[in-house]
Amino acid sequence: MRALLLALLLCVPVLRSAPAADSGILLAVSTSTDARAALVQEAARLPGVLAIAEISRRQVALVRSRAADGTVVDQAAAGYRYVLDAMAFDPPSYARLQGVPELALLQPGEAVLGESSARLRRIGIGGRLELADGSELRVRAVVADAVILNREVAFAAPSAPGDRRQLWLRYDGPHDTFEAALAARLPADVPLRIRALDESDFIEGYAPVLPQVRLKLALGEFAFRPTTGTSFVRDARWEANNLVTAEVPLLGRVRCHRLLVPALRSAMQELIDKDLAQLIAPKAFQGCDNPRLIGEGRSLSRHAWGAAVDLNYSNDRVIRANASDPRLVAIMGKWGFLSGHLFGDPGHFEYAGAPAL
Repeated sequence: MRALLLALLLCVPVLRSAPAADSGILLAVSTSTDARAALVQEAARLPGVLAIAEISRRQVALVRSRAADGTVVDQAAAGYRYVLDAMAFDPPSYARLQGVPELALLQPGEAVLGESSARLRRIGIGGRLELADGSELRVRAVVADAVILNREVAFAAPSAPGDRRQLWLRYDGPHDTFEAALAARLPADVPLRIRALDESDFIEGYAPVLPQVRLKLALGEFAFRPTTGTSFVRDARWEANNLVTAEVPLLGRVRCHRLLVPALRSAMQELIDKDLAQLIAPKAFQGCDNPRLIGEGRSLSRHAWGAAVDLNYSNDRVIRANASDPRLVAIMGKWGFLSGHLFGDPGHFEYAGAPAL
């Protein structure tokens, strides 16, 4: 129903992947940088591999968007930009992978939006994205989010230095069979990670991280002005409308997104009610709101939305271990927080959706 309403609103069909029912499973394959070329070569030789495509994850800086008739829809203030989670790909190979022939027609300077991104941006086919580097992307199609792996925008471009590259393939057979066959063709010391992912799964980082576009729809989107390193200054109006300072049990005064505070209070109170307060070290609480990038040139930290808390950040072994205690992880999960121990950052808990009550 949501896709139908979007199509009616934008007067544009939403393209969805349409592989045949017997066309195999979609797999994400990871290895070390120096083994990537050999992995691609050996994977392509395996029987049952139907399609292979490599994508490059990027961030693009948007300064202005226009509807198809040229009307300005979003306009960042001078020196500010919106950051979009993007991917670059080779149109023919990626079109085969996803079973969407229209993707093969994508030309330089054209882009496709995921349907969630089109709703956020309020533009459709013929709309334009004007970027901070002076370039422009014209929207050729709106696709289901899964078609572009939950990114906000995708476009045709070769890999470039500094890209975070990911290999995807479609395999006609069981996951385990493919993994064993590929491992047998590679040296034993080559690291290999293969994940079968349903189209509805959140795929960023191979953990159930909420895609950035869905975070924006839930908590709002802000423009920002870069300063030094990974720091930046956010749009003051967004801060005024969305950030609050509140008292939270066990943690004290916390500055967070206003939608997180009730859930965070409830999670801490549940720890107290279940005699689990000892799992939290108040002095090791490292805050919530922090406008920064994860790394220079990389994506926005969830702290930039005031949408994550860092608990038990300490050199003390016991305090640090408690950060990934299953009881703490379960209670935080119940109240809508994803545990960072899933991606190597125990004690980091970030917004993943409404509480599961």
